Amino acid sequence: MIIGAFLILGGHGLIAYGAQYLSAGIASLLNSTIPLWVVLFMFLIYRNKITNLTKIGLTLGFSGMIILVGPSIGGDQGLSLIGIASLLISSLLWALGSIFSSKVSLPQNFLLSAGMITLIGGLLLIFPSILTGELNLLPSSYSDINFNLLISYLFLIFIGTVIPLAEFYWLLKVSTVPIANTFAYMAPIVAVFLGWAILSESVTYLTIIATIVILIGVALIVRTSENSNNK
Repeated sequence: MIIGAFLILGGHGLIAYGAQYLSAGIASLLNSTIPLWVVLFMFLIYRNKITNLTKIGLTLGFSGMIILVGPSIGGDQGLSLIGIASLLISSLLWALGSIFSSKVSLPQNFLLSAGMITLIGGLLLIFPSILTGELNLLPSSYSDINFNLLISYLFLIFIGTVIPLAEFYWLLKVSTVPIANTFAYMAPIVAVFLGWAILSESVTYLTIIATIVILIGVALIVRTSENSNNK
């Protein structure tokens, strides 16, 4: 239940909520800070050693985040503070859930682990859905369900949730927590491009600079983790 609360309720739930206030690229870019939080929490909680290369990566990652969200702090212009806060808290909770998942005993079958955690997290998400009135947005009859809605729903279930989570728990079993979270630094590239190509979302110079800085920082951290894992 704890893992489901951190990863699904906190991680996925807050992403879905915060993404309503931000573009797809910005939301994904904020989500790409997960590996940074993983390394930081593993140092604070388990006193894992932080190498000089990791320190550089952390500095670059958080510098990129400041470049991205800095102009929106203390002013009415720029990005939504609600969206920023939701995405950052989501990344924090996902990082904590990832670390906890690697330390507890889960079923050997990673598909079973993914299914159990997803089911529990999905049930927990019902409560905030009721509080925010989202249940009222569900189709009231079969006539309200069109082809695009059905395809989107199935895509989010299988391509967006079931398959990625199964791969994620498999990676947690065979590698390190930072490596299992490498998905976070590939997503912004795809999201920024698709947001620009399909949704006509604007891409500013600050977004491009922040993307490059954050991804370099995360890549350094992941590279360091890979070297440590291979020794």
